[in-house]
Amino acid sequence: MEIEYEIKRKVFGQYLGQVAQWKNLEYTDKYETETMWDNVEYYIGNKAYLILKPLSEITDEDIIEVCKLQQEFKEQKDIKVSFDIDIKNKGCLDCCIEWDGYKHDYYQPVYSPTYQYLQLKGYDLPQYLLEGKTLQEVGLAIYE
Repeated sequence: MEIEYEIKRKVFGQYLGQVAQWKNLEYTDKYETETMWDNVEYYIGNKAYLILKPLSEITDEDIIEVCKLQQEFKEQKDIKVSFDIDIKNKGCLDCCIEWDGYKHDYYQPVYSPTYQYLQLKGYDLPQYLLEGKTLQEVGLAIYE
């Protein structure tokens, strides 16, 4: 899948503050690793990859925060959270929370607090700009 420069710029911009691995093509063939704070164009122009985590490795603490953001945090021990990619909605993230026989499905567009929280924590999420694919699937990220 060929990704236009402008799409790369938008996708990388969503992950400012995350660690990136990049190769300065002007000076060296060696990869450097650093936190990407600004100048997204520099990283894209220098063969960069974001270093992210797969959503399948979400921590218990992050699941609790997701439940709180959905206003579904219960003090029960039997909460199950699952994520799917909603192809009908251009690859947006779906979050399903279950407890005590109750199940609720939450559509997570990129502007939702849950989606932004998971990005902030460094999870590789499906991108509507990439037809529902994750950054790792299209070669813009590697997993730590």
